[in-house]
Amino acid sequence: VSQTPDIFSFTSGLNSNFCLDIPAAGTDNFTPLQLYESNGSQAQLFWLEETDGTFTALRIKTKVDEGTCVEGDTDPTVSSSNVFLHNDCLDTWSFDFSEIRNIGENLCIAVDTEDSIYNSAPVYLQECN
Repeated sequence: VSQTPDIFSFTSGLNSNFCLDIPAAGTDNFTPLQLYESNGSQAQLFWLEETDGTFTALRIKTKVDEGTCVEGDTDPTVSSSNVFLHNDCLDTWSFDFSEIRNIGENLCIAVDTEDSIYNSAPVYLQECN
């Protein structure tokens, strides 16, 4: 996680040239997130909203539309990626040095392998390391 005051980009641990990205800076519910080459655009910027007073349960809000959050679902029929945007902002997340963990699902944002790092690569909730 790299930081400028209160604004973050989430860089891939497999290839630091790529980060979490919102395709075409979309704001529609169920817009799937992806990896994309880092370019500093608003589609790659997020901020964190603390929900429990201890900074252990955070909402990930988008810079593109601050009323929209990163959400996750284990149902693969939701979209091609099960990490997406939604304005309900129900999910909370925790962080350590290498993982973004969905607290409710107890799963982490991931890509399949290092070979799957490319522009528009889908991200998924998978078992944490």
